Amino acid sequence: MPFNRSSIFNFDVVNPDSPNNVTVRDVLGNKEDSSEGNSLYAHGQIIDDHFHAIQRVYPELANSIQVAGGVGVWELGALTTLMPANTVVDHRFDIHWIVICAVSANDEYELILYANTTQIGRVGFTRTDKKDVTDGAPFQCPILDSEVRIRARLASAGGGDTANFKLLYHYY
Repeated sequence: MPFNRSSIFNFDVVNPDSPNNVTVRDVLGNKEDSSEGNSLYAHGQIIDDHFHAIQRVYPELANSIQVAGGVGVWELGALTTLMPANTVVDHRFDIHWIVICAVSANDEYELILYANTTQIGRVGFTRTDKKDVTDGAPFQCPILDSEVRIRARLASAGGGDTANFKLLYHYY
């Protein structure tokens, strides 16, 4: 049988966001796949969204949110809500920067963020008389489902400190 070049390129296209992983076309995906899919095209969409989606801030046009550390050395303070549930609706999202707006003392700090009750990441920062940290810290976390509540706990080397934060995030 002679080689037919067109037969290589003529195949059915999979449905958008197909959960199948049976054939090469399932793995490659459909040009209509979204970041919800599992194909290579969907993963490309996730990367594109990560780098090019509009950056958002919470709280927007409002004061930062204060988080108190525990009273003892490296003692975690109480859970504090940074972003209430249902703030982000109908979009998956991730947090990629934590803006440190104010800290109460020169000290070493560690902040832990939670999506509902699951830890999603940590950042450490330091303020000294020569180094002010009121800028921010890069943050990496899993892509989060919409409608989750973001909470935080703070600890410091000296204990009894507070810090104020805003979150920078974007949709997928």
